[in-house]
Parts: sequence; C-alpha cells; structure tokens
Amino acid sequence: MQDIVIITGSLDIASTVSTKLEKGEITRKLVLLGGEMDPKQRATRPAARLEVLDNAYFTKAFLGASALSEEGPPLYATERCESNRVIIRQPEKVFLLAESAKFLKTSIYRYATYDGFDCFITDDAHAIPQSVAEKLADG
Repeated sequence: MQDIVIITGSLDIASTVSTKLEKGEITRKLVLLGGEMDPKQRATRPAARLEVLDNAYFTKAFLGASALSEEGPPLYATERCESNRVIIRQPEKVFLLAESAKFLKTSIYRYATYDGFDCFITDDAHAIPQSVAEKLADG
C-alpha cells in the first residue's frame, strides 16, 4: 500500500489512480486539476490550475514531453509548459518520462532543459542519440 497524494490533470492517470484508491492499493487522495478539456491529450488545460500548483508541495514530480529535442523537452501547449515550469522548481526529485520514439523530434514550446531533471525514464525501442545522451549526462 502506498500512502501518497497524486495531483494530475490527466484523465487516464486519474482513472488508474481512482481504481487503486478504491482497491486500497493507494491511500490518501487524488487531486484532479480542473480546466478546459483537451480531448487529444485526454487532460485538462491548466488555465485555472497554476495557483493550485504554485501552492502545492511535491516530493516527486513526473513530467512528460511532446518531443525530445537536443535542447530539452518541449510541449505543444503553452498552458502545459507554464504548469510544468511551476511544478519543476518545487520537488525533491523530478522525473522526465517519454517514449524513445520522441528523440530528436521537436515541438513548439520548450519548458525546461535536461539539467532540470534528476532522472530520465524511457523505453528501449530506439537508441538515445549521442547528442541527447551527452545533455542528459551533463544534467
């Protein structure tokens, strides 16, 4: 059993956590951030959530990316970038989660550089390009 609080704007994550709460696998609570729904991302857009995030304390944060450019992880939505910028400066540990197929792809708005993350988690379907590996190692 894990005694944790999970804060998310993702419907998929909220659904999974809700099931685990119901089964008693996780205790404490789930906070679903409100805002306008982005059906493609299956998550809320963070228009109303920056204040909530700014006043929350995180021990760990797990953040994603639309792509994995050489400069850092970008996203397509400026609103999500702002949320991630608020989140990334607070926790003790920050994890970047992204599929390896996103390497050397680009998106519109970069929200951080790789040195802002403590750990990078990906699959092994594609090799990490040397230029990105060097940036990750420097961070």
